Order: sequence, then structure tokens, then C-alpha cells
Amino acid sequence: MKNSEIIKSLELFNEKAEKLARLSFVETIFKYNSGASIKISKRNDGLYDLIQERRGPLEEAIDAFVLTIRFFIQDNEPISLRRLAEIYDIAPIEKKLKEKFILLSNQMNAYLDSNSAIAITINEEMLNHRKILDTVIYGGLSHANTEKKKKYDFWMKIPLKAIIENDFVCSLIILFKIIKSICDLNKIVIERLKFS
Repeated sequence: MKNSEIIKSLELFNEKAEKLARLSFVETIFKYNSGASIKISKRNDGLYDLIQERRGPLEEAIDAFVLTIRFFIQDNEPISLRRLAEIYDIAPIEKKLKEKFILLSNQMNAYLDSNSAIAITINEEMLNHRKILDTVIYGGLSHANTEKKKKYDFWMKIPLKAIIENDFVCSLIILFKIIKSICDLNKIVIERLKFS
């Protein structure tokens, strides 16, 4: 791969990262307290009402954010994080820059593979951040994968809906922060490649 092709890929990555930064999702998430709450109250008839609430970005903002973030997480995209790892591996750049990229990538994967803040087990499956992210994106928001759609629909009917949705939003925030750090790293790499 020529330096010009590497630069083109890194610039495209940065272009999409900068688009993410301009979306209302980012502004909302850093301006307001995101979270979830569940209220259980006893009614006069002795039964209970369950009220779930998720605070933070609106559905429309999440949809727009997910539309762009898919460029970074779908392996068939030329600027997916997995493809970018291949680019960093072959790029004629300093070892410390490659190591910085690997560190950021490892931090992201460690987070995604860790369990949700509240241990959630549904049908004997322990949900980690990656499973929640994957199921909400590909079962609910885009590309309705039949199996993931079934899971997503079930999750949205249970009393943990708000917590699952909040975990999803938190994962998007973590991904954004890492993508932003990679964007900053890309800028350094681009400059070095242009003058090498």
C-alpha cells in the first residue's frame, strides 16, 4: 500500500470522526446527565406500576450517530477499526505511533468485552457491552438481523429496557472518545507520511 493510499484512508477516517463530533448526540451527552432510572410504585388496587426512564440523547440523535459510527465498526467498511489496524501494521511509521494505536484499540476491546455496570443475564446469557451494542445496532436500529431483532424486541419489553438503552449510549460515548483519540493520532501519522 502506497503512502498516498494510507493517507487517503486516514483522512477519510478523520473526516467521519469529525462528522461524529458535530452531531447533536455528542453535544447532548456532554451537556446533560445521561442515565437510567426505574421507579416502582404501589397503586390503590394493591398492584404495582413500573416506570422506566432513560435520560440523555433523544432517539433521533442516537439514530444519526449510529448511522455514522457504523463506518468504524463494520468490517466491510474501508475505515473500520479492524481495517485501520491493518493499515497501522503496514504503514512505514514509528513503532511508538503503532503502539499508541494498539493501546487505544486494546482499551476499546477491553471495555466492550467487560460486563455491564449492572450484571445482566438474560436467558442464561451474560450481557457485556459488546453484545448490547451489537444487538441494539443490528437488531433494532439498522440491518435487522433476524436473530438479533428477536433479542432486541424481547429486551425492549422487559423491565431492564432503560438500563440496556443507557448501557448502549455509554458504549457509544466510549467508542466516540477512542475514535477521537485515533483521529488525533492519525493527524500525526499523516504529517509524518507526507514528509517521509
